[in-house]
Amino acid sequence: MDATRKQAVIDRNVDRLRREYPDDFDEMPEWYLRDALDTLIDNPEVADTDADHALLPLLWQLACLY
Repeated sequence: MDATRKQAVIDRNVDRLRREYPDDFDEMPEWYLRDALDTLIDNPEVADTDADHALLPLLWQLACLY
């Protein structure tokens, strides 16, 4: 995936997570979530879902692990 498309996927999912988890979104710095999404895009084998379907708890876990 080229960098422009990857950034669009990350931006889209950060916006989605902000809408889906309005009360929990600010618990972790946004750049942690962006890094976790980046990890998930580059290493899809680390989870049983893709960036467009990842839930906030999964991304928190990825942010802590990677």
